[in-house]
Amino acid sequence: RRGNKILIIICCINVFILYPGTRMYYKWRNSQRDKIWNHMNAEEKSRYLETTKRVGNKRLDFRFAY
Repeated sequence: RRGNKILIIICCINVFILYPGTRMYYKWRNSQRDKIWNHMNAEEKSRYLETTKRVGNKRLDFRFAY
């Protein structure tokens, strides 16, 4: 009985706090990268793509799927 109550509380925390919080974080990260990326002109973008040492989700042209 006590264990079931604790499991239900954990599920509610996941559904109502962690999932929406994670979604909002990834939307915020994408918008921050969009601001930087859209502020660059075409020459700066191509130079960034050629010279960056960042890989994967550290790159400015990467967008998180949510």
